[in-house]
Amino acid sequence: MTRVYGAIGTSILVWSLAFLVIRTALAQLKPAELALLRFIPVALLCGIFAAIKFRKETTRILREDRGALIMMSMLLIPFYNWCLYLGQQKVSPGLAALMIGSSPAVTYVMAFSIGQEKFLWPKMGGILLAFAGLLIAIVLGSERGLEASGWAYVLAVFGATMSASSYSIMARSLLFKYDPVPLMCLVMVTGTVPLLIAGGPEFWGKLVLLSGKTWVSIGYLSLIATLGGFYSWFYALKRLPASNVVIFANLIPFLTMLFGYVFYGEHITAWLIAGGVLIALGVYQTTRKIA
Repeated sequence: MTRVYGAIGTSILVWSLAFLVIRTALAQLKPAELALLRFIPVALLCGIFAAIKFRKETTRILREDRGALIMMSMLLIPFYNWCLYLGQQKVSPGLAALMIGSSPAVTYVMAFSIGQEKFLWPKMGGILLAFAGLLIAIVLGSERGLEASGWAYVLAVFGATMSASSYSIMARSLLFKYDPVPLMCLVMVTGTVPLLIAGGPEFWGKLVLLSGKTWVSIGYLSLIATLGGFYSWFYALKRLPASNVVIFANLIPFLTMLFGYVFYGEHITAWLIAGGVLIALGVYQTTRKIA
């Protein structure tokens, strides 16, 4: 059991730091360029696993659910990452993590609207609590307040949140049919293909000018946050109920804020913490089992 909780802790730690590393990489790269560099190594490794280790399952997924796979891949890789990186050009890592952390509540609203979830007052109360916290964090969480021009970047991060929620709804039905590991491998490969449009001659020539710090950031996001983080997460999910694992994801925004303060001097306001607490409580209420 120590290994299981160690795996959960590893995923939470590396994903918390990822929001800060993204900010570092964006100093030299455009959002689409960062997404491409992050997922090229991931797609290559996942493609090898999908073709060799998971060949039968890969063939089955491509034969039976090719359309759903493409849609999921577009939501999770190019759209989610482009929106998140675009937003993080102006939105602080802590606030971005809080907004992404609200995705379970957004997922419930979207699932209820299409008939996948039943209307339950306790869950609706959790949604209202989460969105109240989100509003507090966005409007009051910044030390100097949110400038008018900043709302476009906030909306971009919220677009990433919506993308993650839409992906979760689509993935739910497929995860009943397929093993999550080969399915995720195919998502990584398929989702990386559209990102290649960012790789023109100007982009490839730009690579030699990138600093060592930027390359370390790319390596961290690609190998540690993506491959390492998801491996540890799936390791835990195979050994504990999903509800017991997912609850730990509420720690990510708070760790991101803490690391941002320690390593980058990011300001932590009382309103930001208060908003984060309300979001965490709301997400817990929304995702917990209600008899």
